[in-house]
Amino acid sequence: MSGPGPAVCPPAPAQVGAAQVVPGWGTYLSSARRGPFHAQPGLLGQALHDGDVAVATVGGYAAVGGADRSGHPVGSDVLAVDDASLARQVAAAVRRLHGQRTEGRARRAAMLIDLGSLTAQDPFERARQARALDGRAASVVSALPRTASVVLSSLAEPGPTPHLQVLAVHLPQPVPGAVLSSASTRQPGLAQLTDVPATLLAILGVHEPTGFSGRPLTMARSSTPSRQAGSSEMAAADRAATTVMATVPWFFTGVVLAQLLILIGVGWGLQRHSQHLSRNAAVRLRRVGHGTALVGAAVPAGTFLANLAPWWTTAHPSVTLTVAACTASCVVAIAAARGPWRRHPWGPAAAVAAFTCVLLIIDFLTGSRLQVDSLLGLQPLIGGRYYGVGNVALGVQVTAALLLAAALASPAVGRGYRGLPVVVVALVALPLIVVDSGPTWGAKFGAIPVLVPAFAVLALRLGRLRVTALKAAVIAGLSVLLLAAACLVDYLRPAPQRGHLGQFVQTLLDGQAGPIVARKAGQDLDLLLTAPLAFLIPVGLVAVSVVVHDPGRWHLPALARTQVRLPTLRPALGALLVALCVGLVGNDTGVAIPAVSALVVLPVLAALTLHPGAQPEAERQ
Repeated sequence: MSGPGPAVCPPAPAQVGAAQVVPGWGTYLSSARRGPFHAQPGLLGQALHDGDVAVATVGGYAAVGGADRSGHPVGSDVLAVDDASLARQVAAAVRRLHGQRTEGRARRAAMLIDLGSLTAQDPFERARQARALDGRAASVVSALPRTASVVLSSLAEPGPTPHLQVLAVHLPQPVPGAVLSSASTRQPGLAQLTDVPATLLAILGVHEPTGFSGRPLTMARSSTPSRQAGSSEMAAADRAATTVMATVPWFFTGVVLAQLLILIGVGWGLQRHSQHLSRNAAVRLRRVGHGTALVGAAVPAGTFLANLAPWWTTAHPSVTLTVAACTASCVVAIAAARGPWRRHPWGPAAAVAAFTCVLLIIDFLTGSRLQVDSLLGLQPLIGGRYYGVGNVALGVQVTAALLLAAALASPAVGRGYRGLPVVVVALVALPLIVVDSGPTWGAKFGAIPVLVPAFAVLALRLGRLRVTALKAAVIAGLSVLLLAAACLVDYLRPAPQRGHLGQFVQTLLDGQAGPIVARKAGQDLDLLLTAPLAFLIPVGLVAVSVVVHDPGRWHLPALARTQVRLPTLRPALGALLVALCVGLVGNDTGVAIPAVSALVVLPVLAALTLHPGAQPEAERQ
């Protein structure tokens, strides 16, 4: 779990009577109304009250967590935390709760305890505060009956840098070697803050009210050397998460700049070949450019492969991660350049695209382990998604898949077939659509609206059919029907097992879909208008569409020759533009899809243009 950093809260209540409203309750309500997530203060306390649960609160902010929708505390007491008397206070509260149950005034009992906060930024003072919190937690556990279930949760990071937070569960019957997980993350050792209230209600046997977004915690076993089991592993998990966030900006800046410098140098050298370079020098330059482009196209796959190595355990994890990602990218590029397909103009680039697609599909099917804490994957500190297809992965995958389909269909198109290329495109598209929208695999709501139109346009273009308004309407209708079917299949599963698609159906039935859609659309628009240079993405899409349509007019003869030599390239680029436009508009934070697509398509175009088989006649002399 992660916190966004320090927040301004009203002072903790010292003592509140049952008939009084928690001090500062209006501040919490106004803050929730201003926020984009439509939080409902008092939802947990109201559920405890409606579920006939006797509640005791210990510590000031525990009263806030235990208040009902009107702001009145559900608990019997609100006590200031005193280290010397904490265990005694907890024991007395336990006796009162037991008495309420014995007298028949409640069927269940729960205690909410605020142990205090870490507020110091100085490492030594922070360590002292942490030891004090550990002592308080030990006092609480010692005062509770052995049959009690205890959930210990750190709610947020007090400093400006986000970190993963502690979440632990003590059960009457411990499960050795287990780590916590939940259906909301599907990752061993990772859970969300919203899972804590759901877990409390599940332990108490109380029905979840409408508005709960979390899932009850579960026990899981890690199939790999776990980063999350035990305190040292939890520290390593936090180290991995913070390292990735710090490494992403300069890693991709460096990768892009290095590629540009090399490719610009190669292009400049080839342009001046007739005057200054020998034929052998031109060949060598072309090979350097081709190899650089292949490495660039393999970078997304390399960032995922880097997670096969435990880089987070090293003394310098950022350096190790960078080296691992670059090494993996080079290995993929070398394998693609040396394979039996290397003489075909599409061969090496298509091999990189195929490897990227297969790698992502395997990762989706096996729990997204390579994506979590990867440079182009799912980042726990952001908390948008923990499994399946994220926007970044979707951008990489749809780009690689469309280029792969164009490459595979190229021989059939060259021989004049019309139906066979359509079959090839369908064979590439179907596994992606099934896996990306599958509730237990990709679970991506926006996958079908992106994949189906893009591959349909590619199939029509390769089949030498025009994309008319009627055909576009049929494609849109088919996309909606497939998306509705995928959502329904997920919704029909048991509620605890539903993924993002089934949850959306539930929000429709609860009448909450409108605010969620509006929030996601607002996030996308806000990111497009406020993120640095993000406003250039729509402009870039328009510019690229114009250039792709007639590259010769824009003084790009090499791209024009490549499109003539590879007749399936232009349809693939046109289909990709459809995917990027739909992805930009139809996904929250959809601006990431065109941006990350460029990391694949631009190096692939360079590799196709600089392939040895594309050598112009002037360079052969």
